[in-house]
Amino acid sequence: MFDVNAASHNIAYLVKIALELLVVDKKNVHQALKAIPEAVLAGESDDPLLQKRFFVSNSASLVNKADLHKKKVILITNNGTHTINELWEKGADPILVAGYANLQTVANWLLRNYLDTPMITLVPSGGREERYAQNRNLLEDLLCAQALEKLLREKKPDLKADFSKARKFIKDHNPQYWPTKEADLALIFTEKDLYQVVPICIKHKNGFLQIKNWR
Repeated sequence: MFDVNAASHNIAYLVKIALELLVVDKKNVHQALKAIPEAVLAGESDDPLLQKRFFVSNSASLVNKADLHKKKVILITNNGTHTINELWEKGADPILVAGYANLQTVANWLLRNYLDTPMITLVPSGGREERYAQNRNLLEDLLCAQALEKLLREKKPDLKADFSKARKFIKDHNPQYWPTKEADLALIFTEKDLYQVVPICIKHKNGFLQIKNWR
């Protein structure tokens, strides 16, 4: 699953530093907060009750700076964590989370462990949103999925070109100003694996989805 801006990055980072990382959607976020009261909430939501609870937003640079080391973290985003939960409900297993910040690491792991698998399904999360339907080839999630496909076929993706297309797409389709934009995109669009992790979904003891590093 790919949600480049910014769930994929944040999951790759948080799985390294958090004591536990759970990914939830709007159907179970309140149950998760009740079941694990010591956890902090990260991400984004239109729910006004949740907006009062956020420890940090979904901004990649702010998540990087937040004091989340050895904390239990519940992450909800408008797109990525919902996609993960939907995939799990549909029976997908294992579910990996990939972005540019761990792209080569995930590719290497798949080549070592799933080389003979008949099919690996690449799910660009942003493609779920109807407003992207006319410009799918510029969507950052789709471009990242295509880059991983090339790596799995032992070809080299042109990440600089992908980043240029993705930045143009974000500028054209998400023109509103957000204060951390450049700091966020500098982390998200990286040619080096910032985090050598393979985030994979497992079932938490409380029934929610947890992300573990299987590398």
